[in-house]
Order: sequence, then C-alpha cells, then structure tokens
Amino acid sequence: MLVLEAMALGGAQVGNNVLDFVFLSMVTIPLVWLVALILCRREAKRRQRSKLLRLYHLLPFGAWALHLLILVFLHYAVVGGSFRRANDRATAKASEAIKLTPSQPENYFARGNLRTDVGKYDDAIADFTAILRVEPGDPIAQSNLQYLQKRKGH
Repeated sequence: MLVLEAMALGGAQVGNNVLDFVFLSMVTIPLVWLVALILCRREAKRRQRSKLLRLYHLLPFGAWALHLLILVFLHYAVVGGSFRRANDRATAKASEAIKLTPSQPENYFARGNLRTDVGKYDDAIADFTAILRVEPGDPIAQSNLQYLQKRKGH
C-alpha cells in the first residue's frame, strides 16, 4: 500500500506539471508570435521601414527558437528533476515495504519498475530475480528480466 500510494502521488503530480507546462507553451507561443507578427507588419507598412520588414520575416525563426528553449527547459528542469525526486521517494517507499514484507513480490515489482524508469537496470534485474526466487516461473518477472537483459545488451 505504501508503494502504490507513493507512486500515485508522485507520478500524478509530475504528470500534471508537465502537461500544464506543455499546454501552456503550445498555446501561448503561437499567440505571442501571431500578435508580434501582426504588430510588426502593421508598423512596417505604416512607416515603410525595410528593417522592420526584415524583422517580420525573421519572426517565425524567433518563435521556433523560443519554443525549443522552452522544451529544453521542460525536459531538463521540470521533467528530469521532479520525476527523479518522485521516483526516488517511491523507490524508498518500495524498499521500506520490502523490508516489512520480503515475501511479497508486488513490492519487488514496484521497485523494479521504478528503477527501470530511471535506467538503473542492474538494480531492477536484481529485483526481478528476487521475484523469481519468491515465485519461480512468474511470467511477468521473466518477461521483465528478459527485457532488461536485452536493454543492457546481454
């Protein structure tokens, strides 16, 4: 129960933050670009200035660059940091649950999946191997173990 609670709270919070940020960037950037485009074009026509007309033609590239910067920020600052912190908390809860009830494979599954999500394949392999010691022949644990071994290149 501790593991599921930690996974649900941590994952939901990170997911909502990411979706909000992506939606905000997908909606606001085209709107800002369109307003800037209209204002620049109007001013360029009114003043007959060639520099403003050149700026008008560069606006799509500026909007594209701004959007890329926002997505890079999203990836490294928001997704990476929040996801890893939530994953670390959930992994700690799973480890705590394993100490309390070492014979329950669900806790090993949760911790193995959490470790797989962040690329800790050796630790995840150890968790899925522990499941096979508790319940030999478990098809899901065997499948996950094979996936991780292929992923590692064995």
